Amino acid sequence: TTDDAAGRWTSDTLESGVSIRWEMIETMVGEYFGHPMYILQGLGTASFGHYWPEDNIPYIHNMPAQILTEHGLIGATIFCVLMLLIVRAAMQMLRFHKDDPGQLSIAAILIAICMYQLFLSFKQGNYFVSGSPLWWFLIMAKIHKRDMLDASPQEYWAMEYADPEEYEMSGAA
Repeated sequence: TTDDAAGRWTSDTLESGVSIRWEMIETMVGEYFGHPMYILQGLGTASFGHYWPEDNIPYIHNMPAQILTEHGLIGATIFCVLMLLIVRAAMQMLRFHKDDPGQLSIAAILIAICMYQLFLSFKQGNYFVSGSPLWWFLIMAKIHKRDMLDASPQEYWAMEYADPEEYEMSGAA
């Protein structure tokens, strides 16, 4: 709508934005692996400003890279477990509402918002200041928990073991 906003979408500007973000990620990952004693716990919250030479960029602009470099393997492991739990909850919500088009569309929209926020965090994410994907994940977890509490034993079984072979392999049969 403005010349400034339109200028952000030129090929030169986009290429510059991508290259500077890769440079920020490379800098932090280089510092992270360059200090082996910090591999487990990371370089520390908001340490980007210490390692990035330019004062006008306050954070790394990539949440997974920020979590790995600032909070190490511990933070990255927690983030990966969180992602697995979110994917599992999303799949269960879709299975739970498969016979109700209205609720299914609501679940699909919520999952799409969560995915969008996650992908957006790869471009401009900063969990310490905004944490937007994490807030959406909490909303989805709350709705998923309510679905689990409302599910009958048969519905719960269908969400947990969509594939009968998986049920048999778990030793529950």
